[in-house]
Amino acid sequence: MITYKVKARLAKGIGTDDFQIEEFEKDFENEKNPIEARKSAYNYYSSIADVIGDESNDFDAIKSHIDKLPAEFIELDSEKFRIPNPKNLGVGLYFVLKDEPESVKVDLGLDYKEGERHILIGYNSEFSYLSMAFHLEQELELYKLKEWKTESWEVEIKYWDYDAEPHEEEFKTSKVLFTPFDFWEYHNPSKIESVEKSEPQYEKSAIEQIIEAGESRKVEFKSTLRYCLKNKKPEFYVEHSITKTLAALANSKGGILLLGVSDSGEVLGIENDISSFRDKRKDKFLNHFDNLIKGHFSAPVDALLNYDFEIIDDKELFYVMVKESTRPIFINTKEKGKQFFIRRSASTHSLDVEEAINYAKDKWYA
Repeated sequence: MITYKVKARLAKGIGTDDFQIEEFEKDFENEKNPIEARKSAYNYYSSIADVIGDESNDFDAIKSHIDKLPAEFIELDSEKFRIPNPKNLGVGLYFVLKDEPESVKVDLGLDYKEGERHILIGYNSEFSYLSMAFHLEQELELYKLKEWKTESWEVEIKYWDYDAEPHEEEFKTSKVLFTPFDFWEYHNPSKIESVEKSEPQYEKSAIEQIIEAGESRKVEFKSTLRYCLKNKKPEFYVEHSITKTLAALANSKGGILLLGVSDSGEVLGIENDISSFRDKRKDKFLNHFDNLIKGHFSAPVDALLNYDFEIIDDKELFYVMVKESTRPIFINTKEKGKQFFIRRSASTHSLDVEEAINYAKDKWYA
């Protein structure tokens, strides 16, 4: 059976204090006549694109919506780095193949887990027109294999296959079910002076550039959120090192904390942290992080923090952007009561009462 799913993750209130990410999805199924489900799904997808933009086609409308998001930068040692906007924004029409024997998937050349989505039409931050073409081709093969009606929805597409082996044809044509996306117009080698027979050059993300630059007054690496690599279990002192670093960055010039990276810049990932929770899920990691913030700070600091996950070298990291505070930020501790931290060079330092008062007077009350 095939399910068509329209999934959207969009930004609302761009450039205002009401900015937020809105997510929604809707399933379409018709066991007797799947093409009818596809038509309904496409109409729904198209209606979303019409609402968010007035470009000449749905693809450009969605892409333009994402491009309007204000880029976020962090300045580190006189150099600005772009921090990725919220992940996976976009609108897509996907197909999900379920309750089918493995032989069907083998015949289609598909290798994926039950229920995994494949984009047929649309755009998101991980868009690949070659993947879209492949999944459209496999969709039509499924219709033929199951002897489903396609009515008048078959069209021909042509595209440039930059993944082709040397000396093989790079120009391809194939039959698929209707797609509004113009593959040839999107990447037409006749409009390009030279086309390399390889994937596009890899561009390092802002997070990768920050890791390469190393720790500084505005950058701190931590291997884990709570898991002690030496004792092989969660430890309170690990959590405390995280919150005091966040406070220090806020009390200084702001910056970024990267979790899942060693002091030397080795990408470790946060799998040890995630595995330390009973359910071993990312949402448990986020809930624990939120609880740390609520429990350790003497006053709310949510407005100063912007955080998200990032995949580097197939390992998941967690980054926290910290804005420079307009008031002193203190940490609550059982042993020493309220503590005040700042950044010096590439490390975090605690100030005693006299030092903290003088620092605050010079920074905020001069």
